[in-house]
Formats: sequence, C-alpha cells, structure tokens
Amino acid sequence: MNSLSISAHPQDITTDNPYGQNFSVTASATGGLSYQWFKDSQPISNAFSPSYRATQDGTYYVVVTSTLNGVIRSTTSNSATFAMNSVSVVTQPTGTIIGDGQSATFTVVATGAGTLSYQWLVNDLEVSGATSDTFTSTTYGSHKVVVTSLLNGMATSVTSSSAWLDVNTVSITSETTSDYVTTGTTSVLGVTVSSHGSATVSYQWFRDGVELTGETSPGIDVTQGGTYKVQVTSQRSGTSAVVYSSNMTVTELAAPDVSNFSASPWVIGSGNSTQLTPNFSGGTGVITPGNISVTDGVAVSVSPSITTTYTLTVTNLAGRNVSYPITVHVTTGTFTATANNSSADRMSGHSAVTLTNGKVLVFGNWADTNVTDLYDPTTNSFTRVGNMSRGRQGHSTVRLLDGRVLAIGGRYFNSTSGTTLTLSSVEIFDPATETWSSTGSMNVARENFFSTLLPDGKVLVVGGMRRAPGTTYLSSVEIYDPSTGIFTYTNSMPQTRGEAIGVTLASGKVLIVGGYSDASGHMKSAILFDPATNTWSSIASQMNTVHYAGSATVLMNDGRVIIAGGWSPSTGVSAIEIFNPSNNTFTSAANLPSFSFGRGSLTGHLLDSGLVAFFGGSSGVGTIADTAVLYDPISNTLTTEVNTMRWWRYYHASAKLNDGRVVIIGGNSSNRTAADVYTP
Repeated sequence: MNSLSISAHPQDITTDNPYGQNFSVTASATGGLSYQWFKDSQPISNAFSPSYRATQDGTYYVVVTSTLNGVIRSTTSNSATFAMNSVSVVTQPTGTIIGDGQSATFTVVATGAGTLSYQWLVNDLEVSGATSDTFTSTTYGSHKVVVTSLLNGMATSVTSSSAWLDVNTVSITSETTSDYVTTGTTSVLGVTVSSHGSATVSYQWFRDGVELTGETSPGIDVTQGGTYKVQVTSQRSGTSAVVYSSNMTVTELAAPDVSNFSASPWVIGSGNSTQLTPNFSGGTGVITPGNISVTDGVAVSVSPSITTTYTLTVTNLAGRNVSYPITVHVTTGTFTATANNSSADRMSGHSAVTLTNGKVLVFGNWADTNVTDLYDPTTNSFTRVGNMSRGRQGHSTVRLLDGRVLAIGGRYFNSTSGTTLTLSSVEIFDPATETWSSTGSMNVARENFFSTLLPDGKVLVVGGMRRAPGTTYLSSVEIYDPSTGIFTYTNSMPQTRGEAIGVTLASGKVLIVGGYSDASGHMKSAILFDPATNTWSSIASQMNTVHYAGSATVLMNDGRVIIAGGWSPSTGVSAIEIFNPSNNTFTSAANLPSFSFGRGSLTGHLLDSGLVAFFGGSSGVGTIADTAVLYDPISNTLTTEVNTMRWWRYYHASAKLNDGRVVIIGGNSSNRTAADVYTP
C-alpha cells in the first residue's frame, strides 16, 4: 500500500538576513518521495528538495508525492509565510551650525518592512523621548538616529550617519568679580573667553548700564567707580552668540595720604623710648621696622637701640600706598680727651678753624698771648707753630678759598699797661709753612664785628665797634681782596651794629642779625647784603628774642639759618630762631634746655646726620653747661647727650673735623688749655 504523511510542516519565517532562510518539510512514505515548492500558489522552478531557501516575501507550501509500484500519491503541506524584515535610511540627517540660544531640527527618512521606531543619540548618548523621525536639538556635537523595524515580533535596526551640530557658543571662563580704584589712578578689569571654531569675538563694555564708547577690548582701564560688565559676541558662519559677564563692582577710593609722621622726641638717649605719632587717611597704616599696625593720630612707643629710620606706609584696598620716613636718632655721642693740651690759656676770645688739610688752627685769647697751635686729629694732639705778631681777641676769622686763614682786627690787651687797643691790622696764616704774615690793614680799627667769605672769594667785614677815644659803634663795611691784600670800603649798613651775628646764605647774599647799636640798643632786626650789587636791604620780619653776641649760628642743608642762644644782654638766651631765606621770615623753634636763663657763649655745628649739636654755654648767673644738646630741625626737638664733657665750658672755641667729629677747645672752665673731641 502506498502510504504518505507529513510529520513536520514548513513554519512561518521572519528574518533580516538578506540571503533568506530555509523552509523545510518532513514527510514519510512507503514509496519514493518527491517535492514541489510553491510561492503564492505558483510552482517554483527547480524547487524539488525537502527544503527551500526563500528570499522573497510571500506564502509558501510544498506538495510531497509518493510513488510506489506505479501508484502516485500526493499531499500538500500547510502554508507558511516568509517575511523579510528590512530597514534602511533613505535620507540621512545633515549637520548644520546654529547661534547660541537657537535650535536645529534633524530629519531622517527611512523605510522598513515592519513598523518603524526611532531613537536619537547625541554624542552617542540616547536622548530620552527623542523617538520621532525628527529631532530638535541645541546641543553641540554629533547627532544620529537608530531606526528599528518591528515585524512579526522581530526587531531590526539601522543607525544613520552622524550629523554634526556646530553651536556658535561663547563662554566667559574667568572674569574680575570686583575691584578698587584709587582716585587719579587706574585699575584693570578683564575677562577671558572660550568659543568654538574660528569665531570672531568682539567686546563691548558698560558702566552703570551705559555703553562705554570705544571700550571694545577684553580688558578695560577703570579710573572711576561704578558697576561694570562686558558683552561678548561671537560671530561665525552667519550666526552670532552673545554672553554677558557678571556685574563687576568697582569702588573708588581716596588716595592714601600721610599728613604728618612725627617722633617726640626725635633724638633719644640710649635705652630710652620715643612716641611715634602717625597722621594719615585713606588706608591702613603700618610702621616698619616692626610691622606695627597703627591708627591715625594714635601714638605708639618704640625703643630703638641705634639710630633707626621708621617708615609709615599707608595702603588702601586698591593696593596703592604712600610712605613717609622719619629718623629717630639714638645718641651715643662720646667725649674723649686729646692726647695733650693747647700750648696756651684759651679762656675766651680764641678761634678754631678747620684747615683744608684736616688740621685745626687754634689762636687768640682774652689776654695778650700770640701763641698758635695746630690740632692734628690723626694724632689727637696739639703742636705749637709760628706765633702771631700779637695776641688778639674780639677778632674775626675767615678761611680763604686757597686754604689760608685771615685773623682780622680785634683788640689787643697789654697786660703790662693794662690798656686795650682796637686793631685794624690783619694777619694771614699759611698752612703750607705753618706761619703767620701780615697783609693789608682795614681802613678802620674794629672789634666784635662780623666777617664772612663771599662767593667770589673776597671777604666782607661788617660793623663792629672801636675803642678810644670812647666807644664807637660802626656801620661801615669793607671788602678784602685776597689777590691784592687790600681792604676797600663799600656801602655802609643802614645803622650801626656791633656784636652782630651773620652767615653767607646759599644764594650768596649775607644775612646780618641782632647785635647792638648805640642808637637802637640791643636789636632783633636783620638786614641782607647783596654782593652782586653791593647794596643793603632791610627784612620786615624780626627775631622774637634779642641774640646779642655769644650766639651759635648754623647754616642748615636746606638753606635755613639757626640762631641759637647767646646773650640778652647779660643773661643767657634759651630761644632758637630759624630764618627762612625763601620768604625772609624768622620763626621761633624749640628752646634750648636751660638752667635758669638759657645759654650764652655756646657753639654749634651741623653734624653729618643733619642734626645740629650745641656745646656748653652759660646762663650768666653761675650755671655753666658741660653737655652737648642735639637739635633736630625736622621735628624741632632737642635732646641732651647722656655723656658729658670733662669740664663745663663757655666762651670756648670748637671746630668740626673733616670726619664729622667736633673738637672743643678751652673756654672759661676749670681747665682752660684742655680740649675734648666729640664723636656723634
């Protein structure tokens, strides 16, 4: 019997394999089996196997035939569907560029056998909800879509090409947040930015919401306070992007200022303290050394062990600062004895002149001695040299430009006869030979007068007095020419003056102050001599105190003149006057430390430190000083040295040495031949 049966029918196929997939059938029969596959009810050519690879969609079945002994029997399988689940992108999404704040829409066109779905990716990350064939984005980077075809429960996907979204963005990576500017100065605000591609970046600054014309750079120089911001614009491929900086608050500050920085006192003894008082505004104050934070007007105490320059620095929040230095001098001055004493009694009326070779010429005395000494600072000793022709006191001394020294006029006391003679004679000392010689005499005998070296090398001789017959005060003036050795009269002073004091000013004019006139008595007035015109002029301003002889007159580095101490007329003066040639005025300064009536017949010198040292002096009522007093012309303060001379002295002579020390010689003391050397 020819039996036939199908045990396994073809099954539905859904595939994305472009080469298709096999249908198969399993049959059993008693005869020989043959097969014929059909697609959509049409026989398929050459499809005679138990399996058939289908590549096209359709309905497939197979007819199985059994042949046995000429008997043919056929049966048809169940139908099975073949579906090719294909998907492809027809139109790819394309890249573009947008401006900051804009968006771009990407589109994909796809075909597929099944139901299509979409999933967009930005920079390879899925975007939630982006499941349409279009996608709108604002994000810089790559954009692509996965298209999926779902057919008969089978999903097949394809990924589109990547489309680049170029966003013309610009961002501020750093910026000034706030700043300060000092009035009259400049502060700088600025930003740094980042942008994509070869963009053209431009800037526009605003202050308090108002556009600043011409301010189109990444930075701006700010000279006034306000609220600043900058608009940054990026231009690229026809798109623009704009971003604004944060508000930058600039606070305008007053410039730091020091109105005064003072020390009281400015000169202190070793181991003592002083008060530094800062007066400032516009910032915080710090005093160095010591980094002392200070408050305006509040004094702080310091105790320097050596002379120290303190600097007050005031700094505002803009970083601007101003500094003001002051020097606190710590006195460590010492007095040492010379190796030997002067060769003669030098009680009063003697002179001490520092020569160009550094030695000090010492001559004259209240009595009739003509003995001359040279003090040599290298050996710290006195050596007697050639005598003058006669002794002198009340004379005047001038060192000429060629280094020789004039001893002019004065008086001679004849100890034998007990008479005093006013002199017109002049002697000249030559350091090269260490001898005296005579030169031309004055036209009139003078004592207690003033003389000074003029800028042209000539010598001005002013006023004074003459004895016998009677005492006559003089107004006459003479000029000595060293090249001829001759004295010549020039215009007289407006009034007579004896015991006057004076100095050649930096301008070349000569200041004459005080003294005594037989017409006016003790004088506070001052006059000026102009050597360019040989004329005299009066000064409206007067000293506040009579300084009659025995005063210390010191020309300071700034051109002002100190007149300190002296007699008024028989008691010591403690007042210090300062003459200012810039306005021809006298002002009172601090008083000398006094005993009871001040200090007469003291001496004074400008030290290398800028301080003025005053030595000795007498009150006129029995008290005599053995100290040095240091005056600071900047702070107008005085300090007395701790160390003292070996003897009290007044009517002494002193000379500043080339190395800055001072030698003090003789004076009305208990040892009239002794000398001390002061080392500041």
